[in-house]
Amino acid sequence: MIYKDGRFDNKEGQLIRRKILSFIVYGASLLLSIFFIYTGTYKILHAKLFEFNAQRISLFPSFIIPYLAYLIALVEFIVAILLIIKPLVGHMLFASIMLLFSVYIVYLNYNQLYEVCGCGGILNGLEYSSHLVLNVSLLTISLLLIHYFVSEDKRVL
Repeated sequence: MIYKDGRFDNKEGQLIRRKILSFIVYGASLLLSIFFIYTGTYKILHAKLFEFNAQRISLFPSFIIPYLAYLIALVEFIVAILLIIKPLVGHMLFASIMLLFSVYIVYLNYNQLYEVCGCGGILNGLEYSSHLVLNVSLLTISLLLIHYFVSEDKRVL
């Protein structure tokens, strides 16, 4: 019920707030999914460039480097799908991967191996600080969404 002064009764207001929050949460999940599809597709389309950059770093065994772009892209595609069909699991994996990527670029920077981002597309060329801010931001968003999905599961049970 809506009162003359524009207020909702408490039950209806809560329902509207939950619908808006749900829209935001699933929209954010969709954007993170699109992000991984974008970077994964770029890695596959430019696998030789990715391979070249991986060889320059000398961090990975040479026998795995030709397959690395495809392996990372496959994982990104799987996570992108899970973000939509199993959001809690998808965000747990997304957060884990973003943490791993963040540790990786910190390691590269610490050992003076970081030159520019090679994640793909418009992200290519990001400097270290921008790349780390992006990774930590995406990680934070995913952790907030994990909190949301866990609290929603508890509310249903």
